Amino acid sequence: MIITFSKAWDQTILPLPFSEMFLDFHPPFKIPSNLSESELEEWRVKVEDILDQLTDRVDRIAGYCG
Repeated sequence: MIITFSKAWDQTILPLPFSEMFLDFHPPFKIPSNLSESELEEWRVKVEDILDQLTDRVDRIAGYCG
């Protein structure tokens, strides 16, 4: 069971005590130092995409549809 904070900007979900939880991980990666503004933006988008994919995958596994 979970509680969804539907008015929160990120639709925060909070598992209730003793709920089943699912975790997923992405292989580690290193963001190079001394990036230009455009390269930094590329990495920001890349990391955002990875986090979105992880969230979507765990939501599917858990049967959570928001």
